[in-house]
Amino acid sequence: GAHLAGRPQVSCETMTSGSGAFRLRLQDIKLGIDTSFMAGINHHFYHGYNSSTPQAGFPGWFYCGSYIDEKELWWPYFKEVNIYNSRVCYVLQKSVSKSQIALISWETFLWEALHQHGYCVDYVNEQIICNAKSDRRKLKYNQQEYEILILNRVDAIEPQTAKAIKDFAECGGKIIFIDHAPSYAPGLTNAEERSRQTRDTINEIVERYRDRIFVVPGVDVKQWFDWVPENLAKTGIKPAVQISKPDKLLYQIHQVKNDKDIFFFANLDVA
Repeated sequence: GAHLAGRPQVSCETMTSGSGAFRLRLQDIKLGIDTSFMAGINHHFYHGYNSSTPQAGFPGWFYCGSYIDEKELWWPYFKEVNIYNSRVCYVLQKSVSKSQIALISWETFLWEALHQHGYCVDYVNEQIICNAKSDRRKLKYNQQEYEILILNRVDAIEPQTAKAIKDFAECGGKIIFIDHAPSYAPGLTNAEERSRQTRDTINEIVERYRDRIFVVPGVDVKQWFDWVPENLAKTGIKPAVQISKPDKLLYQIHQVKNDKDIFFFANLDVA
């Protein structure tokens, strides 16, 4: 949402319950921060610093949040994690996200698999599609320019959304419908006519542009990782960064600053 709205700073509560009481490690905090970076966060608020009265003794009271205070053995080194955190946050706040794929999906596993293979993805909705501009094979919305639109098991869309998707197809855009293309319109008001409009519009572009509009089978949630390279190769859309050996625990995001590419990689393997 922040990418689409052009907002440079995205905050969140971080490390709310990173581990069991008194078991938090500095590497756990870094892992939590990196996970947030992957989700588009670039400004962290720790949860939290645990208040405790002197009468409570050592180690003090514990209620919620990760236990972060001066009684931790690693407290003198906590600043090193924060130096890393602040440097990455600064770079991400001063650069702009660059995503290739616009995705409508009700689950996250496909998003994860795409990033693991070097693609960059934004979730969109019907309003974004309708308000976007289709131009020169791209779907443009504010600073974002998407090369391909993926609808993951979407059953129903509004007729105006179908028209916007048709505009994208006619300007050379590429589309993947997973399992099936939308076949009716949501809601009950004038449902039959609106559904006919949606169905006719989508069927028209699927038949007319078979070389760049694809209806492909989906897979179980655990199989998206293998699904991505096979099916994205059909479209000719190459990932922003080529990863020789993609891994389910290796993520990346792509930013741009003054025409310079910035890639942030995160290894989320705790082993």
